[in-house]
Amino acid sequence: AHWDLYFNGKFKPRREKEFFESFGLSNTRKVIFFGTGAITLWPRSLDMVEYLLTEISNNKFAYPAQLLVRLHPAYLNIKKQGGGAQILDTYKERIEAIKMKYNGMVAFNLPIGTVLMDDVDLPLEDIMNLAEIFYYSDVFLTQYSTLVLESCFFDVPTINIGIHDFRDTGK
Repeated sequence: AHWDLYFNGKFKPRREKEFFESFGLSNTRKVIFFGTGAITLWPRSLDMVEYLLTEISNNKFAYPAQLLVRLHPAYLNIKKQGGGAQILDTYKERIEAIKMKYNGMVAFNLPIGTVLMDDVDLPLEDIMNLAEIFYYSDVFLTQYSTLVLESCFFDVPTINIGIHDFRDTGK
């Protein structure tokens, strides 16, 4: 039902300049949107982020590019072993290091939600934010996610980059 806003006229994106400024990105570079898979399925998502940023910084793409990363809501939901902080807390330092190293070439979008017993409830504000990201993206990369469906709604070229071990299984 949350996809209704894509079709019922309720989605109204901000102006391009406001969108890019809100993420600290340039409107002169192509936007590669990477929607990570769940941390339990793809534990090396941040390795993929760093690989992509290395390739961007080495001008391996046909156009100047930048990376907008949206972490899967599971990063907010899963608790550390023994309770305590959410899994996102485990990665905050690495995310900050990536942002510092690749300053101006990467932005992270963290889902805003309420953690439920076994899921995350994403409010309308977050869903609108995700819609805007699709609206202004030039290509979408993901690792096995329902975001593939949403990329179709916005006619964004999509590539599945399910690289590395799936669920640490060796497959």
